[in-house]
Amino acid sequence: MRMSSTVMRKDDGADGSRRRSSDEEVRRSRERRSGGLEGEEEELEQLEKMDNGISLLQRIKNKLLHHLLSSSLDVLRFLNNVDSKPDPLLPQTTGAVNSTWDQWFERPKEAKRCGCFIL
Repeated sequence: MRMSSTVMRKDDGADGSRRRSSDEEVRRSRERRSGGLEGEEEELEQLEKMDNGISLLQRIKNKLLHHLLSSSLDVLRFLNNVDSKPDPLLPQTTGAVNSTWDQWFERPKEAKRCGCFIL
């Protein structure tokens, strides 16, 4: 049996194709940058677009936070107002108004009676 003369290198892919080494990538990025003023101007334009996008997102975030804070303060004021006043539709009682209604919510006292009850 004869050994293959091809040797897998560290930077070879699984299919045997060579991947670009980091040195090649660095060299290519330097070549792109050394294109002169045009390349620098493009980079500056891209940075300016990014800065504009960031400032727009910050303004939107601040506006949303302002609305959120003001609405949550309104909700807190409303809840404090509601909790401080008694409900006019509910009667102020200390016990049952009609004691005959309690029988429906208690267990039957006699074992012979039906075991069905509301609660």
